[in-house]
Amino acid sequence: MHILEMPSWFKTEDNPHYAPFTYEHVLMLKKRGIKTGVIYPYFNGGFLDRLKGHGHKTKISFSVDNDIPIYVIKSYSVIPRFRQIIYYKLFLKTEKVFKRYVSEYGKPDIIHAHSALMGGYMAYLLSKRYKIPYVITKHSTPFLFNKDKQNSYDISALKKVCNNADKICFVSHFAQEEYTKLYSLNEKNHEVINNPVNDLFFEESINKQKNKNDFVFIAIGGLREVKNFELLIDAFSIVEKTINSVKLNIYGDGPLREKLQKKINNVNLRAKIKLCGNVNREQIKNALSMSHVLVSTSKLETFGINLIEALACGIPVVATDSGGPYDIINQNNGILVKEHKADYLAEAMKQIIINYPNYKPDLIKQYCKNKFSEDVIFEKTKEMYENVLMNYR
Repeated sequence: MHILEMPSWFKTEDNPHYAPFTYEHVLMLKKRGIKTGVIYPYFNGGFLDRLKGHGHKTKISFSVDNDIPIYVIKSYSVIPRFRQIIYYKLFLKTEKVFKRYVSEYGKPDIIHAHSALMGGYMAYLLSKRYKIPYVITKHSTPFLFNKDKQNSYDISALKKVCNNADKICFVSHFAQEEYTKLYSLNEKNHEVINNPVNDLFFEESINKQKNKNDFVFIAIGGLREVKNFELLIDAFSIVEKTINSVKLNIYGDGPLREKLQKKINNVNLRAKIKLCGNVNREQIKNALSMSHVLVSTSKLETFGINLIEALACGIPVVATDSGGPYDIINQNNGILVKEHKADYLAEAMKQIIINYPNYKPDLIKQYCKNKFSEDVIFEKTKEMYENVLMNYR
């Protein structure tokens, strides 16, 4: 079987930590004997970026990573607002790269896109022209979190991509229900396949000694509005007033870093809360292993990869009711907070400290392995591919 992956986000030379789950999905297939390749088409900026001299010519790069051929198509908007023209120009570049890929590695049996724009839309157009089935995995939150801010052509493209796909894979039951309801998607070709947790997180860490003097909370995610780290800082400040021996490490970067640091300074918690920036996967695993509890305060999550990474390391989680965590959290591995309020979250954080001995690392880890390991998710994915090929006309 030959699968060509077409992600809407993927790591690049400029941003090697970007969207690790898309690369890890390709690697999961490769490690288990599936022939794979990647074509990643994306816009690096809009029309204004082009005018500012950030670049105007499409750049195509090629690399081989773990014997996986990877083509990256870095494009820019050429005409403001005219999305149909912009997207078609990107398709012409993508088609050119696709032909090169086929000449070198053969025609894929299936194109697997990740999210509708731009990977899904390019897969849809290639499928029509070259009679190749395509599947799409819906990950992203913007079309749910900021639906009213989405361009009408983008919404039309999303519906076209999803309703013509041979299979839509949603990463959670919440994502399936919300996308179907909001965008009136055809339900006949739906399936829920959760994201896998990288095998790395089940391995023993070199240094897994937890801090004996402080109870350490950890949070992971981009410093953006949807992750709601302001709520976490507010809740932590409540916890710290009654339980002094606590710390919070936040891993990730983004546009709200300065604002969050100011908030931390204003509540006099610089010694307790640390913004740790972006780190690699090994460093994240080690940080999790040295922490007691992971906290997720997202306003909306289609899944919650950081939650299953924590569970794979044997540590419990606290998460706000953001949708995706319903597929992950139970009474044996964490607490789901119904209200997005600081006092509710703080109470959950206090409760997990008090009841911490009741959470058994080995059981948490085994639950995660049984449900979200690469082996489990690979078998579901392989079966989905086989069904698509069997039913393709």
